[in-house]
Amino acid sequence: FEGITSQAMQRELSWEPRGCFNCPIRCGKRARFDGLELEGPEYETTAFLGANLGIGDARAVAYANWLCDDLGLDTISTGVVISFALEAAEHGLLPLPQKFGDAEGVFALIRQIARREGIGDLLAEGTRIAAEKIGRGAEYFAIQVGGMELSGVNPKGCASMGFSLATADFASHTRFWSATAEMQGVLTVESVPRFVKEGQDEVAARNSLIVCDFLPFGFDRLAPLFAALTGMEVTPETLLRAGERIENLHRLINLARGRTEDTLPERFFSEPHEAGLFAGQRFTREDFQKWLLAYYRLRGWDEKGRPTQEKLAELGLPGPKLFTP
Repeated sequence: FEGITSQAMQRELSWEPRGCFNCPIRCGKRARFDGLELEGPEYETTAFLGANLGIGDARAVAYANWLCDDLGLDTISTGVVISFALEAAEHGLLPLPQKFGDAEGVFALIRQIARREGIGDLLAEGTRIAAEKIGRGAEYFAIQVGGMELSGVNPKGCASMGFSLATADFASHTRFWSATAEMQGVLTVESVPRFVKEGQDEVAARNSLIVCDFLPFGFDRLAPLFAALTGMEVTPETLLRAGERIENLHRLINLARGRTEDTLPERFFSEPHEAGLFAGQRFTREDFQKWLLAYYRLRGWDEKGRPTQEKLAELGLPGPKLFTP
């Protein structure tokens, strides 16, 4: 995949950094090629419309990115549902002419999904529903949690990230990014549940303040800024408690709508990592369950992941009438 490295993107797409006004980080990218202009492609898009589909050409990835933007499709979910369809077809579960590495075939599938034409009508439902409708074991190839396609971090190589995706209100990498800490060796097996719980609370609070993910300071600075803007005196602890309240409210809403399981796709537990630094490594279901019970205890939830009346009263939230125990 040398054709989709950052150097190749720069060469082929005339990448330029972009950012909010006066920002020194400029985390975004703008690409120009073949008369088109688009934001990106960034990591997740390159992972799921490129490497995960066997496509190693920068312009092909960028065009798939542009198509999704133009047609109003999420690049992660679209890439994941297409890879699901291609793998299901390899196992005789779907009649698809496209194969991995077929860029033109991917472009056609993106258009079919957006227009709900042919097989696109099924794939437009998302990976989970498509797998349920196909049946015959197709669920094994559906890389999703609670109906949300997973982001580009493999839990077999980064278990804490997989655990965060499984326990978040929806399986988004934006709910907490633990991968950096794990790669730096900061985490221990015992510390993961608390690290993920506290990280999710922090992100919920920060998202409510509508601030950048890349701020170089924490709640000790955000609290006085919040007070200056609103006239409400708060402490860092007050803001973090608000984040915890949000996470519990998310849980109540999900329970009320039928989401009751915190887990990952079975293949992350049953198949070892195939290559690279983590070759042979896998995330065992036993380790996952230990983390899950510890996480529930830290949150003040029962063994089924339901907030207890005591925790809800502590946070000033409505009782468990919002869901059916």
